[in-house]
Amino acid sequence: MYSNLGTNMAFFKLETIEQMALKRIEVCQGRHRPYRENVPSIEANIRMANAKGIPVSVHLPIYIPDDYPWDFLDAFYLDKDPVKAAQAFAILEDNLKRLQKYHIAYCVLHFAGVYEEIEAPETFKLRLKSACDRLEALAAAYGIKVLVEYFGSNVNFYDVADWIDCFKPYRSVGILLDTCHFYFAAKWRAFDFEANLRLLASHAEAFHIWTTYGEGVYQEAEGYVKFHHIVPNIEQTSANGWAFDTMRVLTVLAKTGKPMIIEASPHYLSYDYYINSIKGIQKFIHDL
Repeated sequence: MYSNLGTNMAFFKLETIEQMALKRIEVCQGRHRPYRENVPSIEANIRMANAKGIPVSVHLPIYIPDDYPWDFLDAFYLDKDPVKAAQAFAILEDNLKRLQKYHIAYCVLHFAGVYEEIEAPETFKLRLKSACDRLEALAAAYGIKVLVEYFGSNVNFYDVADWIDCFKPYRSVGILLDTCHFYFAAKWRAFDFEANLRLLASHAEAFHIWTTYGEGVYQEAEGYVKFHHIVPNIEQTSANGWAFDTMRVLTVLAKTGKPMIIEASPHYLSYDYYINSIKGIQKFIHDL
């Protein structure tokens, strides 16, 4: 079947993407040097992809103030502190404004945040609705689709049906399903991984794929601590200690025909394992 598979550009050159016949790319920031120093190469990759007709998505934010006090992937759009929420939306608008000159397939956004304080449902729903309306207005104003990445990290907003209902009314905002964040959410919030994966995959508009191993979630999972995002390989199974059966998950996602981005590093085992795993995924999808 047709493959809509691509990769994050953190460990690739565009020439390698073309040589491997991958269909799309995603660009993002990095932590290895000051944020502003990464911007020229990110913009260069976007320009080259646009010139070659390669679909490119952007993991926000790319443009980050020098004095920003938190990690660039922290999300405060739903924070009870209006100052933190306002700063988050200001950075988002600045990014969309700067990116509108390019042809961007969609942007990916961490939105839900990490919150374990249970709020009164009606109070939280009002703030959620207000934030989503504001997000929709910004995405529409700058003509860039924004996909909110699913996380189970907000105790007030992790139910899959709630996510689907929340974003269903919007045209410029949608959902991105990330395989391992979804796996961690299923463990953290005690819901059925595969049944809910199939449900959310039918509503999500794009996917991130990576995997891990070990007990627990995030910093409690050995694979995540040692290697962060591990490249999926078709031989990985839950019976052998991996988070999930990679072939089963890939089958669900690939059959939707929606964009899939491998969001992994080459740190596990070797760079050859990384490249060969991606090639194995390509062949598996082609043969479906």
